[in-house]
Amino acid sequence: MLRTRFVCPTGWDLPTRPHWGWFTRRPISRCLTARGCAPVKPTDGRGVDVIIDPVGGEFFSAGLRALAWCGRLVVIGFAGGDIPSVKANYLLVKNISVSGLQWSDYRERMPERMAEAQADIFRLWCSGAVRPPVTQTFAFEKLPAALELIEKGRIRGKAAVIVRDVP
Repeated sequence: MLRTRFVCPTGWDLPTRPHWGWFTRRPISRCLTARGCAPVKPTDGRGVDVIIDPVGGEFFSAGLRALAWCGRLVVIGFAGGDIPSVKANYLLVKNISVSGLQWSDYRERMPERMAEAQADIFRLWCSGAVRPPVTQTFAFEKLPAALELIEKGRIRGKAAVIVRDVP
């Protein structure tokens, strides 16, 4: 799985920003856009294996076009506002699949699987296999300011709050 190419649609230019490809050995450094399928070129025209789509709308359609044969598009939200639809014949012709992932339901429906997945993610992080980009850190005392920046969309990538142990 870690050699699969993943892509996450975004509204900003990735060559000047942290790469979203931290699951990959050769990260995709171009974003999906409403106008085209930029990730197809770095895959030598093959297309993308997996797309995680938190945006929806026009990015969903671009994502479908960017998928490789047998590719998968996983819908995790609709931050773009529009909820897209798909024509089933396109899924058949490209032999692709679209699925949804509503992560929070796993806490109630499959808590043991949720704990197992979290442990696997933590093991991957500890081993260095995944390195999510932390673009900004905040002292715990600055948490209100950090939340305000997140709310205004002024943080790109991940923000971390540093909590120090009290002696």
